[in-house]
This record gives sequence, C-alpha cells and structure tokens, in this order.
Amino acid sequence: MDEALASDLHHFRSRYPFDDDAYNYIVNSSIEVQHEVLRDFKPRQEGEEDYSALIMGFTKKRRQSVKERQLNSFSGAYFYEPSFNEQDVSLTEAELQAFRDRYPFDEDAHRYIVSSPPHVQREILRTFKPPREGEEDYSALVISFAKRCRNAVPSLDLSTSRGPSGREYEAFRDRYPFDDDTHNYLQSSPPEVRRQVLQSFKPPREGEADYSALLISFCKKIRDQRLPQLGRGFQVPRSLSAPGYQPPRQQPPWHQPHQPPPPPPPPRFRGARASHVDGFQRSSDESALRMFRQRYPMDDRAFDFLKSAQPWVQQEVLENFAPQRLDSDYSALVIAFAKKCRERDQAGGLDTKRPRLAY
Repeated sequence: MDEALASDLHHFRSRYPFDDDAYNYIVNSSIEVQHEVLRDFKPRQEGEEDYSALIMGFTKKRRQSVKERQLNSFSGAYFYEPSFNEQDVSLTEAELQAFRDRYPFDEDAHRYIVSSPPHVQREILRTFKPPREGEEDYSALVISFAKRCRNAVPSLDLSTSRGPSGREYEAFRDRYPFDDDTHNYLQSSPPEVRRQVLQSFKPPREGEADYSALLISFCKKIRDQRLPQLGRGFQVPRSLSAPGYQPPRQQPPWHQPHQPPPPPPPPRFRGARASHVDGFQRSSDESALRMFRQRYPMDDRAFDFLKSAQPWVQQEVLENFAPQRLDSDYSALVIAFAKKCRERDQAGGLDTKRPRLAY
C-alpha cells in the first residue's frame, strides 16, 4: 500500500473506528475498491464506537460491483435486457456464440441448449452464473443448469415463468450480499420463486455484511408454499404410459404417497420354468425386455447392456427393479442396478430369498 493511501486509511479509521478484521478486509481488496470505500462510505450516524460490520458490508458490495463492471467490460455483448416478447424467440447464433465464448462447452451441451424451448434458452442465458469464471469447460454445469431450468416450469405459461432480469438480480445482491451457496440455491429455484424473493424479501436490518442464511430460509419457505402450484399442469411423459403402468392423475410424483414394497418373490433357481411376475415373463426373452423398456424408458446403450447380461441377471432386473420416482429416462438406474445384480452373482450367487429391492 502506498503512503498516500495508507495515510488516507489511517484518517478514515480515526473517523470511523473499526476492528482489525475490517481493516484486513479493506487492505486485501483491490486498490480500486479501497479508493471507493474511502470516498463513498457514508454511515447514517456519525460518532458511533464501532463501524466494523457496516464497513465490511460496504466493502463487500464494492468488491462485487467492481467485479461486475470488469465482467461487463470483458463480455458486454452477452448482457442484455430481454423484453417479454423475446421469451418466445430462440437464441440467435450470435447470442449463443457470445455465451459459449464466455463459458466454453461441448457439442452435447450445445445441442441440449438449442433443443430447449425458447423461454428456457433465454433463462439459461440470463441467469447462468457458475461459481468461478475462466474455467476451460463448463459443459456439465451448463447441462445441469439447463435441465433445472427445463424442470422449473412444468407448463409453458410464460406469464408466470419469467424470473428477474440479470440487472435486477445483481442490484438485489448488491443490496443484500450473500455467498455462492445462496446464489446457487436461488438459481436452482423456479423463476417465479426468484421473482417473489426479490420482491418480498425484507430483512430486519439493512446494511448487514451477509444475508445468506436469511435468504436461504426465505427462499425455502416460498418454494414450499408454491410447490402445490407447480404440480398443476404437470403431465407424465407419454413414454411412461405403457401397458401395466398407471400414471398419477392429479398430483406430481413427489406428492405420491409412499407405497410399501410388495412381499418377496418365491424362491427361484436358474433355469426354472418361466412364470409371470409384475406383468413380465420371468424368462429373459426379447418381448419381456421390450415390455420392460416400455415401462422404464432407457436409451439404446442401457438396453444393449441389459440384453447382453446373463439370463438370470436379466430376470433379476425385470423382477426387482423398482425406482422410487417417476422419470423420463431410467438408463443410468437400469445400468447401475444390473451391475449390482451381476456383482452379487459373481460374489456368490444371487440371493433368491431376499425381499424386493427399491432402487
């Protein structure tokens, strides 16, 4: 620190007393932030004994503001304020390329974005904010975030699905500082929840250094209140409507009452004659596997993995695979369950007396 700045900081501390933690927080900030704090800090009341918390909160806000200004100057082409009508329009190549230049991702992530509805694409572009800038590959984060944006709005009622704009969000964060965990929690919430948080959050005191805990608690309460509303309009994918499967009529899967597992199947032996269990033939013929795939949709890789398994492993999967939630793609679960069956068999044979497994 140069002598002039050190002298200014000394006079500033004499006027607004603060502890060593606040002092270290200031001097560990950038020179630009230090100058802004010394120039712009104006407490509501003069003559207090300790300004530590206020100064740390103010310094943190200035750190965030400086960082945002630097990011905006680096990639200004990416930031924009979409109008409501733009929600119906897919991203242009220029917009998507600017986003990809800032957050590099592979072709799988690119296809996932462009195959999303226009309002989801806009939501991704407007609200995606990873924990760290400058990484080489954001593919997994982009796909995960895009999936949350897709799932956040069960229906396509855009009048209720639009979240706050990027500028509104940053202004809110400047006013009520919070950490990255809180940021991720907010961004994983549906757009209408984020909008309500920004409109309704009123903490007991302004000017605190950190509102993370209060915001997470407040956001969770709004999530819980709106959860029944998110259930209206929810529809089970057509691929799940296979013979023998009854989709939920009124409530989404997370509201379905827990069903106790059925009694264990009778003992069986390899090579035993085929019978019927849960609507599936116990033999591992092609028709039984196809029927299983209709009930639990999976990709070709998972289906080929199941077809190439030993007959008794196939039979174990067909009889005992029981996922605890509805999904449009069970590929990963089927492969993992089949592998476990195979490992148990290699370790000493499948236990024919154990109860039905829920996976």
